[in-house]
Formats: sequence, structure tokens, C-alpha cells
Amino acid sequence: MLRFSLLFYFCLLLIVLLGSAIIFAILKAFGVVANVEQLFASLEIKVKISGGAIFKWLFLVGVLGTIVWTAVSVFAAFLYNLIADVVGGIEVSVSEKD
Repeated sequence: MLRFSLLFYFCLLLIVLLGSAIIFAILKAFGVVANVEQLFASLEIKVKISGGAIFKWLFLVGVLGTIVWTAVSVFAAFLYNLIADVVGGIEVSVSEKD
């Protein structure tokens, strides 16, 4: 469960990073990022939106989320196995129609 969870959540992290990169590139190409920077400049707030900083923090939060959700998944599997030992688990029977 640990290996599966780590691989699953890491792949999810990569998908989110790729999607964010595509969205950021589209927004930058259409000039949305520059307009947001100009809006803050007109409010006399100095803001520089850089993709590197955004993706660095997104990656760090994603790695932390991967670790946390892997631990939650492993703990949930552990609890399920404990409860299944006590109550007998779930039995599924498959029968053919006559």
C-alpha cells in the first residue's frame, strides 16, 4: 500500500504540475499575467509574478501533500485490515444464472 500510494500521489503531483504549467503558459501568452501585475502596480503594490516561484512552491506543497496523503492511505488500509480481522471482512459470492 505504501509503494502504491507513493507512486499514485507522485503521479498526481506531476499531472497537477503539468496542468498548472500549461495554464500559466496560456495566461502569460494572452497577457493576463502582465495585466494582473499592472493592476497591482496601479494600486501601488509591487508584485512580480514569476513562473519559477509559483512552481517551486507548488512542488513543495505537492511533495508535502504526497507524504501526508500516503500516510493517510496507509493508515486507512491498516485500520481496514484490523477491522476486517475482527468482523470477518466482506465476502463476495458470484453465482451464475440458471
